Amino acid sequence: MKESILFVGDSLTEAHQNATYAKQLVKRLAPMYGGMGEFGYLPLSATHTKTLGSNNQVRVSRTSPGTVIHMWGTSDRKWNLSPFKYSPDGQGFYVESTNAETIFIDTKGLLKATHVRFFYLKQPNGCKFSFGYTGQPAALRVLIDSHSELEEVGMIEIDTRDITERLVIQLDRSTRRFAGFGIQFVDNSISHGLTYDTFARSGVTLRDHNQLISVEIYYQYLNPTIAMLNIGTNDAIAKLESREFKVQLQLWLDRLRSVCPATRVYMIEPNRPEYYGRPDSTRGFLSEEYTQIRKEIVDENSNIHYIDVPALTGDYEYYLANSWMQDNVHPSPIGKGIIASAVFNYILNFEDAVSYSIF
Repeated sequence: MKESILFVGDSLTEAHQNATYAKQLVKRLAPMYGGMGEFGYLPLSATHTKTLGSNNQVRVSRTSPGTVIHMWGTSDRKWNLSPFKYSPDGQGFYVESTNAETIFIDTKGLLKATHVRFFYLKQPNGCKFSFGYTGQPAALRVLIDSHSELEEVGMIEIDTRDITERLVIQLDRSTRRFAGFGIQFVDNSISHGLTYDTFARSGVTLRDHNQLISVEIYYQYLNPTIAMLNIGTNDAIAKLESREFKVQLQLWLDRLRSVCPATRVYMIEPNRPEYYGRPDSTRGFLSEEYTQIRKEIVDENSNIHYIDVPALTGDYEYYLANSWMQDNVHPSPIGKGIIASAVFNYILNFEDAVSYSIF
């Protein structure tokens, strides 16, 4: 059986302090599905998220760091601007004036895959670039013209007949623009295994995430069978009213379901921050109201389940007493492991309760 999990969230999901509950959860779930399957989606990033979580199995580099600009950091608080609003996790590279720059994706050994997809931005004054393997003659690599009258996410797919341990994206010298977001490794030859993808970044709000343009394209091609949403802490800090938070939750769910109608969704209640429920704190009473909103969304939609992490693992004082907190919001690596165990046990019990038709 093949299963693909998409994690969407903020620093509670992203590798904050080099630890994430998502990675620990995946390790526990993988044996249920015959081990790890496809490598999945890799953001064009030299430092973050899946690269850290995979022992540098895949590394991304570029020849001109001065002109091939890292979106991470640059894109902070700019999710409504190009090219950042097309990146599902705030990661990628962009070039304002191309001059034959090269981006490399190196793997430790050959990844098992039948196809490789590259997500990039079609845009006015976009450059031409080639995409392929270093073992191929340059003339045999796919040539893409990213110029377009309108901005939109583009995707190019190549097979792995000529695969080597290095993928290459070669830009032209046209002094035009380029933006690339990520690579997806696909293996259509297997019928089992667990794949996971992470669309998360520190400080992001749900409203930020919903500003993404064409995020449905990523959902469509990643095609998750399970989606886990753990978000809202930063919306409360930003003082988003609970009614609007509900609108944003439903919007996120509707966009996912528009292209992945069968995806099973788990709405995860975040661990309690220190200020949760405090009447003298706007973010405190909003966080408490958000709890009720999450439950309402689960009740009003189908194929969606609520995982109450605080009920399963304890409140803020309990975390603090057990040294499971990094600060007054973020759990420590041990705390994230506790959360992963609780989510795993919930999913395990859910799977045990599901019956399947056998033909």
